Amino acid sequence: MQIDVKTRTAAASPLLPLTRERLRFALRRLAFWVQRIEVNLDDDNGPRNGRDKRCRLMLRTRQGHALVLTEVAEDWRIAFERALARLVRNVSSLHERLTDSPRLPRMRRGDLLALPSRSAVIDAH
Repeated sequence: MQIDVKTRTAAASPLLPLTRERLRFALRRLAFWVQRIEVNLDDDNGPRNGRDKRCRLMLRTRQGHALVLTEVAEDWRIAFERALARLVRNVSSLHERLTDSPRLPRMRRGDLLALPSRSAVIDAH
């Protein structure tokens, strides 16, 4: 899994190592499936205050699927964490949809009692 973090503002540069670490941790379960992640941290209106910090996450899987998520917040950390949470949910659901592994129904407590005993199966033959 290749991670590229880009920013054009010096104020976001202290967040770059944390961004890589959080991405590796959050996607560790699906790291074999993810080929590349690009993170862009931008400030829409420069030094003026406001809700203008933008985090864009672009993910590409080994099969060629792409996900792009954008979050805007007052702070880069908040924008990144929100985008990361959405990315993990979307990647997990995409992986489940594409792997075609039928899930077995969960057994309820009473189902175990309804199973035939081993001696009953042997006697039937």
